[in-house]
Amino acid sequence: TKLTIPDSVQKIGDYAFENLTSLTELVIGTGVKQIGNSAFSKATSLNTLQFNATDCADFGSSLVFYRASYTTKDLNVTFGEQVFRIPGYFAYQNGSNNGMYMMEMAFSDSIQEIGPYAFYSDANGLIGENISLPNLKSIGTYAFRYCSGLTLVTANMSTPFTFGTD
Repeated sequence: TKLTIPDSVQKIGDYAFENLTSLTELVIGTGVKQIGNSAFSKATSLNTLQFNATDCADFGSSLVFYRASYTTKDLNVTFGEQVFRIPGYFAYQNGSNNGMYMMEMAFSDSIQEIGPYAFYSDANGLIGENISLPNLKSIGTYAFRYCSGLTLVTANMSTPFTFGTD
């Protein structure tokens, strides 16, 4: 099943699509500014996520994608060309959380901010070894903590830059 959240939607509520196990493809529209707690948790068949929310600053918790792609373990995530912020806790996972199981990430050049804990504990190095974010201006606290496979982040350091912000 494919689900497209229209560009006109600004908020996805808590548990809105929890346990939608038939969901295989998710497109999040440009207007989404907030995604609630466990909104897509246990979408265990998810294998494609197109994140187009241009200014989504708020995830309800670290459980938005709890066990998403748990069955397939093959999630491809793409950030749209107009996305400038990756929300905190976007792909957060820990031993008890079991966040997204990502296989491939595609970052757009428009990304300027990465929120706290955004890719915390990407234990399998699935975001890649080297990523280029030419317009990046801010990286939140623990954004890439425990990302053992990540060896190089290239960013334009000629602009004011902030590390470790919440």
